[in-house]
Amino acid sequence: MRRLLDEHAACRRRAEAAERRAAELEAALRKVSSGAVDPLEMSARLEALEAENRALRERLEQARRAVGRLVARLDFLEGDR
Repeated sequence: MRRLLDEHAACRRRAEAAERRAAELEAALRKVSSGAVDPLEMSARLEALEAENRALRERLEQARRAVGRLVARLDFLEGDR
């Protein structure tokens, strides 16, 4: 019985999330249809944000590698004590 209740709750959460997403998409469609938002500008902005996201992910990866090197160096130095 508990498993069924858990599954029901999970289904309800997914349905509510889908309803919220549908409402967001309908609102976006109304903005585009009314001319309040230019689809070409939106597309260009999306491309710019995706490029920025890629650059930030690369910077994060570089930082992770640098931190890893620092940790390895600290471990080595602590081993000399």
